[in-house]
Amino acid sequence: MENSAPISNKASAPGVLIIDGNNTLLHTNSEALSIIPTMKKCGEPDGELYLPEEIVSLCDQLKGSGKPGGTVHGRLSVCRDPYGMKAFFIHNPSGGDEPRSIMVLMEPLVEKRTLKLETAKDEFGLSRREFEVLQCICAGLSNREIAKKMFICEYTVKDHIKKIMNQLKLRSRNEIMAAFLSP
Repeated sequence: MENSAPISNKASAPGVLIIDGNNTLLHTNSEALSIIPTMKKCGEPDGELYLPEEIVSLCDQLKGSGKPGGTVHGRLSVCRDPYGMKAFFIHNPSGGDEPRSIMVLMEPLVEKRTLKLETAKDEFGLSRREFEVLQCICAGLSNREIAKKMFICEYTVKDHIKKIMNQLKLRSRNEIMAAFLSP
């Protein structure tokens, strides 16, 4: 068990924000507060929390998308460190007509390295289908949208994504997008 500490230190938990339909912050975890320390007004431990403009914009984009099960992706820069963001609806546990809540996940993006999508298939030994999934990820499609477009099930999409991440030595879909998309 002594060797497990370095492994667990490599992966960090994503920052999580829960936001209501009126862009009011309902919940945040400690990782989110460490990513965006300026969310606390005046740096007070019990100070009022506010949402940065990029997060509000991402939530508004999701609400305007008209996709009840959809997700939107965005980018947040804090002190020049890039973070990938993913926003999606979560169900209102109380039911009723109140706006649904939105969950925003934030995680650091890998160091900037622009890879050429055109050469990725040969360079990383991707199959034709893995390459198609890679293109869909870079286009910002969700697993559900990729499955529908490629006429395969979501589990197959997830398997392809796992293989792509292993072959590219990346840990998340945000890292994939960061590697292939120029800022």
